[in-house]
Amino acid sequence: MNDDCVYTMHVISLKDFKANDIFNNFEDKLQNNDVITDEDIAALQLIVYTDFDETKLEILNRARKLFEVISEKLDLDINEKIAIIYLFNVLSANMLDAREYGQYVEENIMLLNPVERYMKNEGIKEGIDRGIKEGIDRGIREGKLDDARNMLDEGISLEKIVRITGLSEEDILNSK
Repeated sequence: MNDDCVYTMHVISLKDFKANDIFNNFEDKLQNNDVITDEDIAALQLIVYTDFDETKLEILNRARKLFEVISEKLDLDINEKIAIIYLFNVLSANMLDAREYGQYVEENIMLLNPVERYMKNEGIKEGIDRGIKEGIDRGIREGKLDDARNMLDEGISLEKIVRITGLSEEDILNSK
């Protein structure tokens, strides 16, 4: 590198952007069915750092509600939606005082419900699947123990029963 090289770096602040301009841009894009870009989503997520006249709580609520409309239009998958909602929640926790944060959560609980419902349903499905598997495993084990008891009653050696059923000698003898 020589001394004649000059680099210019443009520095901008989010305060150079107006929240209302971002909201208006989204409304125009939604109305005209224009493509909403990743940059648009990023602007919405960081809108509390822009210049605005409303309170932070009003801006966050407005951004969250607009995000719901956008997420339906973009058909975001649940993981993308959770990630963006998580970012809104982090921003709200960091930007608002305790009273405002409580109000934010209360006002936006309906927006969280689809995600919470999805996560709860996934947990229920996982629990059912696990329960079915455990029930099948338990049933198979009980069936093997019944077979082992019957084989013992028929005079088959314990060594042979262990080999056939895969059960331990201790399990077979304790089941009697």
